[in-house]
Amino acid sequence: MSSKKASVDVIFAQEPPPGPLGTFSVMAIALGSQLGIGLISFLPTAISTMGTRAWFIFPIIILLTVVYTLPLFFMSATVRTSAGASGFICAVTKNPYVIGLIQATSFFLPVYMAIFALGFTSYLSILLPGINAVVAGVLMITAFYAVNLLGTKWMARIQNIMLPILLTGLALYIAFAFANGDFSRLSPSSAEFSVGGSTGFITGSFLLFAMSFGYSCIATLGRVAKDAKKNIPHGYLICVAIVLGLFFTMGAATAIAAPIAEIGGTLIGVVARIFPTWLFVVWMIAVPGLLIATSVNGFFGVVVEALDLSARQGWLPISWTRTNKRGTKVILLTVIYVIGCIPVVTGWSVSDMASYYQFITFIAEIFGFYYIFKLPTSFKEAWEKSKFHVPDAILYIIIALAIIIKCVTMFIAAQTMNPVFIVFTLGYIAAAFVWVVLRVRSGKAQIVVGCWGDGVNLASPEASSGVNGIVTAD
Repeated sequence: MSSKKASVDVIFAQEPPPGPLGTFSVMAIALGSQLGIGLISFLPTAISTMGTRAWFIFPIIILLTVVYTLPLFFMSATVRTSAGASGFICAVTKNPYVIGLIQATSFFLPVYMAIFALGFTSYLSILLPGINAVVAGVLMITAFYAVNLLGTKWMARIQNIMLPILLTGLALYIAFAFANGDFSRLSPSSAEFSVGGSTGFITGSFLLFAMSFGYSCIATLGRVAKDAKKNIPHGYLICVAIVLGLFFTMGAATAIAAPIAEIGGTLIGVVARIFPTWLFVVWMIAVPGLLIATSVNGFFGVVVEALDLSARQGWLPISWTRTNKRGTKVILLTVIYVIGCIPVVTGWSVSDMASYYQFITFIAEIFGFYYIFKLPTSFKEAWEKSKFHVPDAILYIIIALAIIIKCVTMFIAAQTMNPVFIVFTLGYIAAAFVWVVLRVRSGKAQIVVGCWGDGVNLASPEASSGVNGIVTAD
């Protein structure tokens, strides 16, 4: 490789006008991402691997995921960013290799969408044994690909309609389970209280930790929110409250409603026990479908925001950011759709995809936390005016705790991973770094700074948009 240093343009983007998403829509997207695969698959799987002790472990794990994502909460309440932490990082560092590696990890995001489709098809194949699960999964992703082609407003409208119906269905589940369940299963003396040993505990906890994606994803919606510094933190807090309440009550309801042997990785055995036949059929058709639908529908928009920044910075082809007359990035949506369908067609497992996602995005998340340490100094005025301002020392402690939680979780989870998984993860990261180096050296990469707030003046006074500076890539 040549020793010649490469120059990378730094572009300071103008702040876009307010987007279409209010607090409820932001919350609905986050909640859909949390509940979809969380309740339909992760919750019953965690109970079957941990035992009925899982019902009171759930809130603890969820609170840990809240602490883990609080740095993004404070960032979103202070400045408006494009693509969440990725846009923020571009404002506080101009190292193209760090920025490029972080963006490269986002290339894996579309794969995560397949988790939702596989969770849906696992239910559908049991409810309708003769159905082709692969075709059903692809058709579901296709349906919400079509909805998102209509634009962000339509995506949000569909999400806002589905969520209240979904919450009503979950309330019915909890009520019938409590009315028909055996509360003795929750006792520490119960034979089902602790099963699976330490391995089961680790597996169940790691699955639940993967749901932190829902909290993280709304930080990427700054560009499309009406009032990002209000809508995103408020949506986050409402989402946390609902998730805590639902997992605590759903966990207890599931644990008491059926023996562990009947739960497995789905709620079907429980639903069949607690509902009359007609309601079982209605619930099984409506609720799992809505759980997954809210996840997939919102997920498209979140990933588009992440990959849009990657394309505008030159890590992906800039042509992918082209929009149709509705303002929809059709090429990016199509790429996400195709990649999301691949694991469904090739038969990846839900647990493998959750693990791959957690490990591959690990580096990006640690870098994100590190740079959020600079929030009080790099954005002093915006930070002091934030409605959620806390003393700097408290913010630093929260960020340090987030880093510790993430590192400990990854270390523990790695103990149960097979060598193939580790090789794949390291191989992906190595390939991503090589790709970043090649793009920087080719001159195709650039740094696009999309971060706006009180007192934030990153561009030179005479510049509004365009190339405002050049940094040297050593």
